[in-house]
Amino acid sequence: MQQEHLENVVPGSKQDAVLWSEPTGRILNVHRNTDWLFIRSAKPLLKCPVVGCEVTLVAVDRQGTRHFRNAPGSVDCHHFTSRRADHSTRGGGPMSAEHLWYQSEIAKQVRRRAQLQVTVEDYESNADLLILNVKTNRSVAIEIQRWDTDIRARTQHRMSLGHEVIWLITDSAKLSPETQHQVFTNRGAFVRVRSFSKPYTALSPWEPDQPRTTPVIEASGTIGRLDASSGCIRATRMPLLRVLEEILDGKREWIFPGQSIYKTVSGSGRKGGSWVRRIDYVNANILASGLSIPLVPESSRYGRLSGPIEASPQILEDGIGPTIRG
Repeated sequence: MQQEHLENVVPGSKQDAVLWSEPTGRILNVHRNTDWLFIRSAKPLLKCPVVGCEVTLVAVDRQGTRHFRNAPGSVDCHHFTSRRADHSTRGGGPMSAEHLWYQSEIAKQVRRRAQLQVTVEDYESNADLLILNVKTNRSVAIEIQRWDTDIRARTQHRMSLGHEVIWLITDSAKLSPETQHQVFTNRGAFVRVRSFSKPYTALSPWEPDQPRTTPVIEASGTIGRLDASSGCIRATRMPLLRVLEEILDGKREWIFPGQSIYKTVSGSGRKGGSWVRRIDYVNANILASGLSIPLVPESSRYGRLSGPIEASPQILEDGIGPTIRG
């Protein structure tokens, strides 16, 4: 199998382009060998991939260093998409107005929490956002994604640095079936924007003609909750910041609940992973056991600030609940 091209990248180089004939089509990347062979053989007319940018690009290969540059007569748009060569983030595509809005809005909301610190475009992890809870010393790397990429490898890279990872897939994402599968198996979630006044209407506040409103970023698809009526874990929708706070508090984790307790609305078993509160996972297993064991109580309204879970040794010995760290 032919390996992807690796090199030392000069900061500020252009590495992504799109076809003039398909400006909203797939991103062509200089480090993806299939793309590079196509570019060098077909010599298509290329442009900057940033939405609204009209700059024409040409491919350059100087002693093995690949990049795009502005075509003669073009004005430099300064839309650079380079990342360090040893970071596993290639193939994600350039930042759109939607991507930049999510990045900015999440950072703004996080900065309102005294116990949270946020870094935009963290250099070491190469995450879009890196959030640290200074009280729990837990961190989460956030990736906002619209295009196909190797979610599994990039997740492993960030987790090797000690960070939890969550992938946020936007409404405009164009993912292959394989990448969509990785979303459900490698710490993904789907996001969209709503408002308090119109909770069931998706908004696009990054568009210039959108009305001013207080946005609520909502996470769904893999966000699990304990359904009291059925006693099972089911997918739900939640404000993204609440999900992030619970992850950073150590109360919500990425787990594979199993089809016996992870159900769809119809009651059939659901595969894949889910972001589930530990207290919900423990209680779902207690309910599934059929034994007369009291549920772990909530410590506050809706369990948003659930206290530490203290499962009795008997539950663990019977194999009903998972091992819980205090």
